[in-house]
Amino acid sequence: EDCHFWGRLSMRDRNVEGSRALGFNRLAEHRLSQAFEPPLKRNGSALYIGAHRGAEDGRHFRERFGLFLHLFEPSPSFFGSLKAALEGLPGFALHNYGLGASTSMARLRLSGTGSRTVLGATDPSEETEDVLIRAVAEAVPEALSTGGSTDGNVELLHVNCEGCEYEVVESMRHIGLLARIKHVQIATHLLDPPVASSTFHDAVELALQASISRYCAMHRALSQTHTRIW
Repeated sequence: EDCHFWGRLSMRDRNVEGSRALGFNRLAEHRLSQAFEPPLKRNGSALYIGAHRGAEDGRHFRERFGLFLHLFEPSPSFFGSLKAALEGLPGFALHNYGLGASTSMARLRLSGTGSRTVLGATDPSEETEDVLIRAVAEAVPEALSTGGSTDGNVELLHVNCEGCEYEVVESMRHIGLLARIKHVQIATHLLDPPVASSTFHDAVELALQASISRYCAMHRALSQTHTRIW
């Protein structure tokens, strides 16, 4: 299947990614960008999943396009910073929980913008927090009812949540919301290996297989309602 071929070909090269000459901020200055078509509607609703401490992209969407942003951030400590950063600014609703297929408590390993939920025991030296994950089917309609447009549509879905993107997209498709989202922006991430492995090489291979499978399933779901731009 073409998706699996291109998915594996595009996997992260950590030697390149870790290069000082190709730092994230430097590369971000040259990333692709183009006008939203159809255009974003002012005062329309947007869902920003994985807002971290400052929701910088969310502030850009608010300032440039006049969107009403629902910001989702499960980490209590990151959420405190987020509230302080946006204090007094109109056009934002902040939600201190993450989104997934079902509601549960989870353990979040704190690692800056790379923080992610983990299963099982964690290293005592690692900084972790208990976080709330809420079911998309319950939480998103509830959040949308508290602010933004009232027509049931969403102008933009922006997802950067270290692996939750697969459950978020599938859940939104399941409740019929995906077709009512005008634009979708997703950062994809490698999942943890689904089973224990005896070698690092085997663990990486299992993680690649699981991640590419989920990515391609998400791509198929999105292709039913949206056209990929890049």
